[in-house]
Formats: sequence, structure tokens, C-alpha cells
Amino acid sequence: MAFTFPESEILYRLGQPTHVTQKDTMSGKLLQTERTAHLPRGKSIDDYGQWEWLIYDPELGIDLEYGLSVEFQMSSDGKRTIERLSCYTRPWSTIGGLSVGSGEWEVVTRLGQPDSISYSDDKNVKYLDYDVYGLQLALTSGQVAAIHRWKVPIPSFSWWLFNGPDNR
Repeated sequence: MAFTFPESEILYRLGQPTHVTQKDTMSGKLLQTERTAHLPRGKSIDDYGQWEWLIYDPELGIDLEYGLSVEFQMSSDGKRTIERLSCYTRPWSTIGGLSVGSGEWEVVTRLGQPDSISYSDDKNVKYLDYDVYGLQLALTSGQVAAIHRWKVPIPSFSWWLFNGPDNR
């Protein structure tokens, strides 16, 4: 999926999102998440700043915490553009040969040392930030658990080699 895709192309390729999340216009923080099947009257998916496709487990009767999320921002011309893509499961999450489940050593071997490393408050998640590629990898127990990708304002040569010209 490319950052240049319009919302209509995203819907064409992935179908309706299973959930949407409202984004606070002042802080940019994500607020309440709603199932798209139960949106308040008069609301549509276009009213929300983040769309999510979560995988449903029919045996458990619940949505699993795995899937894909697309976070939007409003551009200066009033159009919504993709700000960030987050992948939480294998079908959507192979980027540069890395995917959910890749080991930390594989990440460092492919991408080199990260620009920064941080940890969640409970120290269960380690975040590796690669600014030149517009990537943040979230690791648990030494394996990639999620891949977050954001648009790089001015792609560097390294970014082009890693992502290719169609993934701006």
C-alpha cells in the first residue's frame, strides 16, 4: 500500500474497515474506537482519523489484536492523506524483507543500528526507530510484534533503496 493511495483505493483493496478511531484535532491523539458496524447515527468512516482492519476469530467470537491500521492527516488543501501505516500480522506486514515474527538480530542485520531505542512504560515492548526509512519496529521477547511506517517528508537515497518508488 502506498502513501499516495486515495481513500477509495484503500477501500477497494481492503474493503470496509472493521473499526475506526476518532483523532483529537488539537493533540492528534487517538480517542475512542468504534466498530464500523455500530457507528453512531449520522457518522461514517470518513469522520474518523484512523481505520483498522482487525482479524475476527469466529471460534472465540472476538476481534484479535492483529491486523492493519491506516492513520490519516488533513493536508493543507483539505484532503486526507495517509500519515502512518501499522501492521500487526503477516499478510500485510512484510517490509524490506522483515515481517511480524522476524528476530531482532535479523532487523539489525538488514537495517543496521536504529536511530533510537525506547521501551514501553512496563518495559515489555522495545521500539527500534529507523528515521531514514520512516519505520518503527515494536519488539516483544526479541521478535517483531508490529511494524509502524510513516511518510518520510523528503525521501533519502537509502529510503528509496529500501522502500522503492511506489511506496511514497
